Amino acid sequence: MNPIKVKNYFTALKEVIKYCQPEVIWNIDETGLQLDLKAHKIAAKDESGFNQHLRRRYGYSQKNEKAYSIVSGNRNTNRSLMCAINISGVVAHELRTGAYNAENFERFIRNNLCNYFRQNPDHILIMDNVPFHSSRSIIEVLNELRINREYLPAWSPQLNPIEEFFSVIKARYRGIKALNNETNIRDALQIIFNRMREINEELSGFWRSMER
Repeated sequence: MNPIKVKNYFTALKEVIKYCQPEVIWNIDETGLQLDLKAHKIAAKDESGFNQHLRRRYGYSQKNEKAYSIVSGNRNTNRSLMCAINISGVVAHELRTGAYNAENFERFIRNNLCNYFRQNPDHILIMDNVPFHSSRSIIEVLNELRINREYLPAWSPQLNPIEEFFSVIKARYRGIKALNNETNIRDALQIIFNRMREINEELSGFWRSMER
């Protein structure tokens, strides 16, 4: 993380805080201000890629024998999973072929996030600052739908609890693929989301981890 950019970020932030005098500021304790974190008003969003080559990083075997798994030499098409979560669970998710761009993200906002933020107008959408997240079309649709948003500083995934959420999803995905190599990406993820209650119970821990 660039120290100069971080310094400039917090200098500008202090001016915004002074001008707006908000009731709640999320995860900005580096400023030295007295803050109140209300995680129940945060929705964290990100996307992650999946392919048929994702496998467990370890395994077990007989003594003096190597552990291995057999995978196809064909990587097949990558799939991208876009999710938004809050402290209670998954707000919305969508799986598509290939990577996301501004057009796909706008569609996700309108089809999957619009109702949530209409019912929770004081909630804030947290996401990283990849270019398409802050493109003109996305800014316009967020303004149109009156969705409050905050962008994380560059190179700060540790501030987003959804990163740990995705690590759990991928660990379970690898486990499913280890048991049945023929299970495709969509079916494997469907199995995981059908058991989402187990992951939802861990979400509050993700948010506590973000605070540290």
